[in-house]
Amino acid sequence: MSEQNQAVIRADSMQAAYFRAFLADERADLQRYLGEHVTRLQGCMTVGSTRLVSHHRRCIRTTENQIRHVDSMLARLDRRFPRARH
Repeated sequence: MSEQNQAVIRADSMQAAYFRAFLADERADLQRYLGEHVTRLQGCMTVGSTRLVSHHRRCIRTTENQIRHVDSMLARLDRRFPRARH
């Protein structure tokens, strides 16, 4: 393999590591947001306040979908650049 090809592979791997770290941070933020809405939903259900239940459920479903999407991107990065994992 030529020196230029090796440099390209190293650059791609470094970029993949950067994006993996970014996506991992994004996933952690989404997990925190999800936890907040789960707690709020439980509070609404405990107190009997049904007014905000549908709002929190919708936020939970949306956030769960976003987490699945981020997980999918992380899995694709891991398959393509296995050394980029930390």
